[in-house]
Amino acid sequence: MASSKSGSWSIELGQESTAPQSARRALVERLPALPLQVRENALVAVTELVSNAVRFGRAPIHVRADLAAERLVLEVEDEGQERPRRRVPAEDGGIGLNLVHLLTDRVEISRDRSRVRCEFDLAARRGAPADPDLYEIELIRRAGTSRIVLRGDIDLSARRELERLFAELDRSPPGRVLVDLREVTFFDTTGLQMAHRLDRWGRENDVTVVFTPGSEPVMRALTASGLALRLTFSDAAEDLG
Repeated sequence: MASSKSGSWSIELGQESTAPQSARRALVERLPALPLQVRENALVAVTELVSNAVRFGRAPIHVRADLAAERLVLEVEDEGQERPRRRVPAEDGGIGLNLVHLLTDRVEISRDRSRVRCEFDLAARRGAPADPDLYEIELIRRAGTSRIVLRGDIDLSARRELERLFAELDRSPPGRVLVDLREVTFFDTTGLQMAHRLDRWGRENDVTVVFTPGSEPVMRALTASGLALRLTFSDAAEDLG
């Protein structure tokens, strides 16, 4: 339960694809006055840690937060036996903990249990909270070009629909793919893996894959993962229309 004096709270989540969204919602609702940059980084971190617990851990998943005068502490723990570890990013994963290390000020990974603790410095400007929950993935085919329009939160819950998207592209590959990121409001490792996979798919199938630049949080995630250097971006009028 939340404590107004200490700024502490905890929640227990199941091993479900909606768990990261639930963790983000709790963070925004219970800590609405976080500085904007800290909040954005904390949203990414809690999403990645909970997503890892869903994919590799064991329920229940415990999320704890403690807000003090100068720092925010987030902790995610599950009942699994395997210790979380950083690894080289690849198509099947490895980006999440790297992002957490990049976006937080301190990370501690427990040696004897599946638990990660991270800290955030609160020295940043404050902003209004936001809580976008929905996502939409639209595929538009036009004369040799497939336009993929992504909207809302692209996280673990969007994975199934992204798999259908790739199956459709494999069924009838176009000559060019344009990925429109302008309406994406949140991007975690699911979105990063999608971008990496689309780029690799294009190279393997001799299909040009181009991305429109996204919002600042989306581009920050792409930059932190190294994908911004690999992907091809376009802000040409014909691609933005």
